[in-house]
Amino acid sequence: MIEEILKIAFKELNLHRVSLGVFDFNYSAIACYEKAGFIKEGLLV
Repeated sequence: MIEEILKIAFKELNLHRVSLGVFDFNYSAIACYEKAGFIKEGLLV
C-alpha cells in the first residue's frame, strides 16, 4: 500500500518529496517505511 501511495505521489501528483512521522518505538512501521525507500533525515524531540 505504501508503494502505491508513493507511485501516485511522484508520478501523478509530481511531488518531489514525501515525509511522514512515526513514533521511535514503532519498529515494525519504521522497517516498513525504510523498505519502501524512506530514509531518516531528522528527529523531533
